Amino acid sequence: KGKWLTIAQKWQVIEEHGRTQPPPSLADLARWSQAKFKLSQPPSRATIANILRGASAVKSKLDSA
Repeated sequence: KGKWLTIAQKWQVIEEHGRTQPPPSLADLARWSQAKFKLSQPPSRATIANILRGASAVKSKLDSA
């Protein structure tokens, strides 16, 4: 089982998604996350989609931390 991403790491995923046009695919973001955060396995595409869908909640948690 993989480890949880921190709020800061989730925000980095969101920023990476918005960095280029067209944005990277969910699979590309999963591979990027695995390399960036030294994870034993990449997050699922569903996990990446949930992070992107919840961007405003991640931002508010980051701002209140």
